[in-house]
Amino acid sequence: MKSHISGPVRLTSTFGRLAMKKVTIVLILLGALGVAPKAPQSAGTIDPKDGCRSNAALVGPCFEVQGRAFASNGTPSLRIAIKDTKRVLGVLPSENEIAPKCLRSEVTFKQDVIGRITVCPFSPEKVGAMRMVCVEEVRDAAVRSIAPTGENVRERKIEDCQLQRSGR
Repeated sequence: MKSHISGPVRLTSTFGRLAMKKVTIVLILLGALGVAPKAPQSAGTIDPKDGCRSNAALVGPCFEVQGRAFASNGTPSLRIAIKDTKRVLGVLPSENEIAPKCLRSEVTFKQDVIGRITVCPFSPEKVGAMRMVCVEEVRDAAVRSIAPTGENVRERKIEDCQLQRSGR
């Protein structure tokens, strides 16, 4: 059976224009989702049993930042804001972060950890994107309680700690 339509199809009906608007909105939303941080693909799978500094998924050398580790809604939930910058690092893998116990146990929605934090990258540096890392070591750190009003913030020092090696 041969079609009687030749040339481009025109969407002159109200239904046709509405359908095109919906398709456009969906495409815009899908494009926005593509901006979300992604786990590294070329480096391989992140295995928490491999630790941090020796993890096969690393894409570069470890480095130290002065910053604030905090809990956040979203993925990953453990994040590090680098002092005096707008950069935020995400600690992977989500739900089973590769980080020392002193950091994982102290960071909550009601308290942050500030200090010198040694991280190793799972993703390359990219402007406008959260860089994914693991945490090897925390030094010169303090736990800071977050008051809802921003007043009466309490700090207490915590001991330096490193990621414990798993017996693999």
